[in-house]
Amino acid sequence: MSLEVKGLYAGYDRSLVIQGIDAIFSEGRVNIILGPNGSGKSTLLKTMAKVLLPRAGTIRLFNKDLQNLSLKEIAKLIAYLPQRSNNVPRMTVFESILLGRKPYFTFGPGNGDLEIVNSIIEELKLRGFENKFVDELSGGELQKVLLARCLAQTPKVLLLDEPINHLDPKNQIEILEIIKTTTYRVNLITLLVLHDLNLALRYGDELFFMKDGKLLWKGFTSEVISEVIEMVFEVEGELAEFSNQRLFIISSYSTPSEKRVPKAL
Repeated sequence: MSLEVKGLYAGYDRSLVIQGIDAIFSEGRVNIILGPNGSGKSTLLKTMAKVLLPRAGTIRLFNKDLQNLSLKEIAKLIAYLPQRSNNVPRMTVFESILLGRKPYFTFGPGNGDLEIVNSIIEELKLRGFENKFVDELSGGELQKVLLARCLAQTPKVLLLDEPINHLDPKNQIEILEIIKTTTYRVNLITLLVLHDLNLALRYGDELFFMKDGKLLWKGFTSEVISEVIEMVFEVEGELAEFSNQRLFIISSYSTPSEKRVPKAL
């Protein structure tokens, strides 16, 4: 089962940001979207979350067209964490995570909803934080709470736009470990926008490189070659192995060239 995007065009007002995107995102994999600023990564996630309506093309989840589903139905299938989450309302950690269960409420939360929230609090090691206010948390703690709220939706798809932005290295690793472990355990379709190429090489199962609103290359992490990275990011460097981990080491920036991006195997 998968999330499939076909011939997707989307943008804002008269501006077209993404153009003709074709991609399939599979269950049980961490799919990472990479590309320079302004390449359309966030717009792609917003369109798949139905925050932004497409100008053309289709988005199908488990062979269902998302355009035919209500927002409540989508909220039960897709959890979306936008890039900027600065304006958090003053509520406790428990209340914030419980909001993820709202699509399932009839008149209010039931015992099953409370059990799910408590389970996620244990899983994400947030026990002891339940009664703290979210606006008093550190950046890493807040990001864990926002991720916990997404997981409380018990979604099939997890859309995360730069979830480790502005976090220190320890919190970056902790958040990515949680995302990867949960993706495998629950068999989620996870799409993740990242800027750190080496973290993408470490945690991604499949990589999707975007530039100028188009998807230029897609494939398994093990298939990526330096020419792809150099073309997309306009840098020069090489892929190296260190402690069984692939790294891309940048030597300099470069000017755009007409060289074609190699295709995935």
